[in-house]
Amino acid sequence: MTHPYRVAALLAVFSLCVSAAPTVPEQVQKWPLGRRLSIVLKTGDNIVGRLGPVQTEGFVLISENRAHSERFFRFDEVQSAKTKMTTAHKWGIATAIYAPLLIMSLILGK
Repeated sequence: MTHPYRVAALLAVFSLCVSAAPTVPEQVQKWPLGRRLSIVLKTGDNIVGRLGPVQTEGFVLISENRAHSERFFRFDEVQSAKTKMTTAHKWGIATAIYAPLLIMSLILGK
């Protein structure tokens, strides 16, 4: 038999988790200028670029193509935003993993 307090506690924890999710303006305002982003618009379009100036009603996204065009997006037209790893970050992670393995294989191989 399920205790009523357990159900209430589970509902309270679930509501805290759901309400703790940051909004798009909160996310974008905490990221530094130049951060690589992927945004999904409410129209379903997915756009990747670098974060430009942030204002109270929206932000500028600088495209990564050769033209480096800038486009202003209002927060109410953006469904979600998340950061993307750069190639340098990926290489840094790979180096941190494989360098110790290489050193250990050289030490143990002798």
